[in-house]
Amino acid sequence: MKYKIVLIEERFSNHDIEKEVFSQIDCDVIEAGAHANNLQELSRICFDADAILVNLFKIDRDFISKLTKCKVIGRYGIGYDSVDVKAAAEFGIKVVNVPDYCTEEIVDHVLALLYSAVRNIVVKDLLVRKGKWNIKGTIPVHRVAGKKLGIIGYGKTGTLLHKRATSLGFSEVIVFDRSADKKAEKLKQIAGDTKASFADLDYLVSNCDFISLNVPFTDKTKYLLGSREFDMMKKNAIVINTARGAVIDTEALIAAVINKKIAGAALDVHEVEPLPLNSPLFEINNIVLTDHAAWHSIEALADLQRLNATNVLDVLLGKPCASVVNG
Repeated sequence: MKYKIVLIEERFSNHDIEKEVFSQIDCDVIEAGAHANNLQELSRICFDADAILVNLFKIDRDFISKLTKCKVIGRYGIGYDSVDVKAAAEFGIKVVNVPDYCTEEIVDHVLALLYSAVRNIVVKDLLVRKGKWNIKGTIPVHRVAGKKLGIIGYGKTGTLLHKRATSLGFSEVIVFDRSADKKAEKLKQIAGDTKASFADLDYLVSNCDFISLNVPFTDKTKYLLGSREFDMMKKNAIVINTARGAVIDTEALIAAVINKKIAGAALDVHEVEPLPLNSPLFEINNIVLTDHAAWHSIEALADLQRLNATNVLDVLLGKPCASVVNG
């Protein structure tokens, strides 16, 4: 049997890694990323595909309903909210993601954002380049050591962040996770001699100086932080988001920062991506912005391509695959 595998991916320089993985079977690998903005052409290419690997393109119920042979959709990334997994399951299509490829990079980015925001690095860099020195009157800079770190979500990213945080001098790490009862022993092991505990979300946002969001986007996590939560926070609080843009109500965050209810934020992910040129976020100096890049390194990119292709291959061959997200 000869398989047809379609790659709807337009960001990577090449797909040699995927092709090497799929060389184990008799297949045609079709690169369709150039048609990502042409729904009609993509539908024509994909209708008889056995497998689809997708990056940013949204695969909805209507698109799925036109697939006649597809067995698996592989999403390049941890998140899979761009694929209608319920519809896929109804049509007998498995959806796989890549949950393990960039945890180190995301935690690196969380800490980079945290320190950039706390130390006011971005604003100072811009002012120094304009000839300023001994800069006064910018955002107040506080010591990190002795402060409380809040971690929302205690999966792979949250636990590694906690592990790194134990050596950074935080007075306490407070964690919110809906499965806290199943993760108590893990928290105890990571904490060691340092202070750490699970708490409800209200307690965390009320008591922490730095708050990192590390949760997937679901109906339960949409706008997890909104006006109510920002009103409860310390005035020196800084929020870091490397999860998904819509876990924070952006309008409420902007209002909280402008009205000095919190000190600032650092955002790698956004409700609308790319950010529109008229985004009010651009006007706020104490919000640090990056371009959904927390996942990225040369090594992580290679892992992402290899693991996504491997997961898809396993499903095609009827092998067990732990990364299936819809049963």
